[in-house]
Amino acid sequence: MLLVNKSPLKRIAAVTGLNIETVFRKIGFIHRQCLRFAGARERQLAGHPLPTRYLATDRQMFTVNWT
Repeated sequence: MLLVNKSPLKRIAAVTGLNIETVFRKIGFIHRQCLRFAGARERQLAGHPLPTRYLATDRQMFTVNWT
């Protein structure tokens, strides 16, 4: 929860009582798990033939008050 709420890493270590190296290892573990999850989902998608693949994009216009 601390990581998601953008707490500093040293603060996370202090609040949880973990060593800073342990915090980094846990972040690495979460990263590997996310990659594994995304890879599994994409492998499932690649196994299904789709007639047409569409790419959804969005465009945003910025207006500034100076040139």
